[in-house]
Amino acid sequence: MTRSFCKAVVGTLGIAGTANAQVVVTNTYTNLDGSALVDVPVTFSRVAGDGDFAAGITPQVAGVALPAQVDVLRSAPDGSIRHALVSFVMPAVPAAGDVSVQWLNMAPATPRRLTGAASSTRR
Repeated sequence: MTRSFCKAVVGTLGIAGTANAQVVVTNTYTNLDGSALVDVPVTFSRVAGDGDFAAGITPQVAGVALPAQVDVLRSAPDGSIRHALVSFVMPAVPAAGDVSVQWLNMAPATPRRLTGAASSTRR
């Protein structure tokens, strides 16, 4: 079964802080499925203006900054991130509900490595 996760993206600019990090933008994502989702691996394309993500990009959900893998595709002349793919684990998305992600101007924590059977690779 294929699950549709995102219906719409709504962005708002604002300044707030978690560990003195600036919120550059907040997006709201809608779960189109009738089932709640837990620990969903996601990847978002994140674009920004020059200087918006000078320290890095960190997703924050429900006030918690999440570990993420950030693959920078384009940088601005000042060295800040202009375009990146940001992969992380979305903790929970309610059935037919919304989840807001705040994108922070701070370097993300490194995602934890999988252990045991989950970390084995196919050969």
